Amino acid sequence: ARIALTADGMTARDGALTVGSTTATLSASAGRGGLGFSARSTAADLADFNDFFDAGDVLAGRGAFDLSFKTLGERLTSSGALDVDGLRFGAFPLGRATARWQTRGNAIAGRASVHSSAGALDARATIRPGPGSDPQRVLRTARYDVQSNFTGIDLGTWLAAAGSALPVTGRVDARIGLSGRFPQFALT
Repeated sequence: ARIALTADGMTARDGALTVGSTTATLSASAGRGGLGFSARSTAADLADFNDFFDAGDVLAGRGAFDLSFKTLGERLTSSGALDVDGLRFGAFPLGRATARWQTRGNAIAGRASVHSSAGALDARATIRPGPGSDPQRVLRTARYDVQSNFTGIDLGTWLAAAGSALPVTGRVDARIGLSGRFPQFALT
C-alpha cells in the first residue's frame, strides 16, 4: 500500500492483500474527519482463510466482494456487494449467498439471500445508525428493521450449522421480523 501520514491523519491507498489464491485491493483512512475502509476482490476463495479459524469452523465457497464503510463526523456510510457460490460452513453446504447494501439518506438498506437444496433465506434490512463516530457505539445505538422469509428450510441441516443439537427435523416455511434498538427488539 502507499501510506501517507499527515497532521490530519493517515491514509493507505492502492493496497494489495494476498491470502492463498485470493487477492484483494484495500484502502483505509483514519483522522480527525473519521475512519474509512474498503476492500474488493473479484475472485475470493473462502477456504484460503481457514487457518484463521478453529478446525471446526472451516469455510468454503468462491466469489466476489466489494465492501466499504466510512464515518464522517457523526455520520456512518456503508456499501457493499457479496456473491459467493458453493458456500459451506463446517460440513454444511449452504449453496449460493448474495448480499447488497448501501447508504440511503441516514439509513443503510440492503438485501441478502442464501439458496441451497436445504432451503432458502431471503432477507431485507434497514439500519439507521446511532449518533457518534465510534463504529461500535453507532451500531449499538442504531435502529434495526429486518424482514426475512425462510422457504423449505431443512431443520436438520440449518440447526446443526447454527450449532444447535436439538433433535428436530423437517422442513419449515416462515417469516420473521425484528425491529427496534438493542436490547429492546420487537419480534414478529
